[in-house]
Amino acid sequence: MKDTMENIKPDKRSERWLAYVDYINGLVIEGITNGIKASMHYLAEQISIPYNRHHALPPMFDIKIDLLDRDVVFDPSI
Repeated sequence: MKDTMENIKPDKRSERWLAYVDYINGLVIEGITNGIKASMHYLAEQISIPYNRHHALPPMFDIKIDLLDRDVVFDPSI
């Protein structure tokens, strides 16, 4: 946006410039939203037991729980 503004020197209050800024903001927001959505979908698949069983994938992480005296101990610690 800064380069475009320096090259064309628009009136910052004009309807066309404000429409352009809104359009670019929409593209950026859509890109960020799509990235987050794809990441969340991937994470949901990776922690899905049926998905992992179907694709014969190993667990993403393994945590052991031990009872020592009256304390619950996680290995590795959480």
